[in-house]
Amino acid sequence: MKLTRSDRAAFVHAVMQDVPAEDWGAQLDAVARDEVLPLVVAHPHIAEVRHAWGGHANVFLKDCPETAGVQAKMAAVAAARDAEYAARMALQHKLEAAIGACSTLAAAQKALPEFEKYLPKDRTKTGATSLPAVANLVADLTKLGWPKDKKPDATVTE
Repeated sequence: MKLTRSDRAAFVHAVMQDVPAEDWGAQLDAVARDEVLPLVVAHPHIAEVRHAWGGHANVFLKDCPETAGVQAKMAAVAAARDAEYAARMALQHKLEAAIGACSTLAAAQKALPEFEKYLPKDRTKTGATSLPAVANLVADLTKLGWPKDKKPDATVTE
């Protein structure tokens, strides 16, 4: 079976879904909730709200001695997030190159035996093609006035 572009994309996506990833948003939220908020409450002059909408505000900490520790912690989390993102993107590009070199399912199974569960199933062996369920599609469309310039058909029943 020949691999399609969508087969390859689905393969890469499925493998990447099984690669663990940190929840960096939750970590940054925890720092904001546990350290930034108490700091801003204690020292209101250190924060600046630049944008506020719908109950959300972007609060920026000014560079001052009180904020140095929190800003260093947030920078460390952001740097770790960026490093993980770069590593995941490099891994994704390697996967794309590996599956891109395979034009058929058999070649992919031979070249990537560890990834068998992520490869598509052979569609040529089943003898049948999978078609979407379209039972009564035209009747349903006609009932609602399809095509546009035609009045709804009152005679069509379910």
